[in-house]
Amino acid sequence: MLPPYSAGANRSHLIELLDKGHEDVKLSREELDKLAAWIDLVIPFCGDYVEANAWTEAELKHARQRIQLRQDMDAIERQSVGELVGATARAVSP
Repeated sequence: MLPPYSAGANRSHLIELLDKGHEDVKLSREELDKLAAWIDLVIPFCGDYVEANAWTEAELKHARQRIQLRQDMDAIERQSVGELVGATARAVSP
């Protein structure tokens, strides 16, 4: 395990450049926070969970099945929340 602050945005040369005012670039606190999160989540390295892997075909198949299950459960949850919000709105309407 890496010790705190040994990697990520707080060690990033990009963040260091921007903090020093590189080329008069001025980012808001929110923009800097989003950039730091992007770096800390390792987004520059890979675009999604399965893109950068050294898995066997069976492991990759399993990962894709789990991703599909997660998407299916998300769709069910969205539908349930929508129905709940609709029922709540109808219950409080005059």
